[in-house]
Amino acid sequence: CHLNSTIDILHKKYRLTALFGPEHGVRGNVGAGGNVEDYIDKDTGLPVYSLYGGEEGRHIAPERLETLDAVVYDIQDLGTRFYTFISTLLYVMEDCAAAGRELIVLDRPAPLDGVTVEGGLLEPEYRSFVGAYPLCIRYGLTAGELACMVNAEQKLGCRLTVVPCTGWERTRLFSETGNLWMMPSMGIPHFSTALVYPGTCLFEGTNVSEGRATACPVEMIGAPFVDGAALAGAMNREGLPGVIFTAACFTPYASKHKGEPCEGVLLHVSDAHAFRPVRTGVTLLYRIREMWPRQFRWKPRDGKPRRFVSLLAGCGVAPAPSDAAASAAASAAQPASEPAEPAAPAASATGAVPTGDKPIALLIPSPVGDPFIALCVKGLEKLSEETGAELKIIETLDKAEYEDQVRAMAELGANPVYCMWGDLSELAVKVAPEYPDTKFILADVYMKTNQPNVSSISVDPYAS
Repeated sequence: CHLNSTIDILHKKYRLTALFGPEHGVRGNVGAGGNVEDYIDKDTGLPVYSLYGGEEGRHIAPERLETLDAVVYDIQDLGTRFYTFISTLLYVMEDCAAAGRELIVLDRPAPLDGVTVEGGLLEPEYRSFVGAYPLCIRYGLTAGELACMVNAEQKLGCRLTVVPCTGWERTRLFSETGNLWMMPSMGIPHFSTALVYPGTCLFEGTNVSEGRATACPVEMIGAPFVDGAALAGAMNREGLPGVIFTAACFTPYASKHKGEPCEGVLLHVSDAHAFRPVRTGVTLLYRIREMWPRQFRWKPRDGKPRRFVSLLAGCGVAPAPSDAAASAAASAAQPASEPAEPAAPAASATGAVPTGDKPIALLIPSPVGDPFIALCVKGLEKLSEETGAELKIIETLDKAEYEDQVRAMAELGANPVYCMWGDLSELAVKVAPEYPDTKFILADVYMKTNQPNVSSISVDPYAS
């Protein structure tokens, strides 16, 4: 094991004329999403051409391919759909096919084994550079196997040569190969990082820190509003296989929540073969969202048609109101372009649109002066104006009165009845079977329920 760079070996033995830098750069020194520039490599004196910039991939310019006999791809992948090296590989396959140039893939072991797959298949409308091909999140193929599959399925006609890795068994994780882990990017310093990445990377699409700019990127998850001990306890009660959670305190030196003290959890993988990173990451995301519904937010769209978390997941995961009443509940509710979460009973709100003959009720546990509640009130006032329905706002500040107030609004004939946050929402679910004709809408909280007259909506102040 000499630990020599492939660049150095090829430069000595062959006429190497150029280097191409994917995300993170040729030497792995560029942070996630950072621009990769064209420059001259100081070790070889060769020009480096960027294949990544502006959070998007780039193709090899045709005029550069004209001067080459072949392109060599030799990058340690993670076996995770949104780790963008495979997106660059697919782009380069297309480029080589168009130019009639050979592409040589020096294959490496699939670090998360070659038998386990996790996560849903990428849906076509969510295709992007973090999801360039319809794969599962954890897809169980080496880069060479993936290249062969895509070349055949898409009939690219790429002159593809795969140099296989020898001695690897499909059931092995990278930690069982006897090889040293060479970090492919600064955010994946250890194999333990790569192991949890398929699940915890989803937090990149939220306002929760995925541990970047700390000693444990993507292994430590938290935010300034999280109670680490409470979250660790809740996650350990989930009984997820092969993982234990401990409370963590950290302050990122860059990225999300820079300089802010955060609490959260540190993931300890106790059985790497039993551990399911995607299931774990999704469970952790929804648990945080459920425990801190007022503070948790999806990353803003910033004018883009899809949320970043949806691009990572490969499907619509941000809940959308299922009817006009829900969408007006806060003019900032998720737009219908994002499908509802499969587990959420969104369709059950059908019929909840006010007709003017029944009042709309909003039960809140805090004063109307709360900025977030004021946003929701503004949306319902607009709905009241449009439909002619009376809006009744009840400030249920005493928990002992919550259930009585929910029942009182249903008895009054209010339809729909909006309930803000945890305790109120739980009581609405409890009371709902007694009032089957009343629609109860849980505002800014997600709660599993089989009640056909209960639905959840998420309020997004960034979109207001």
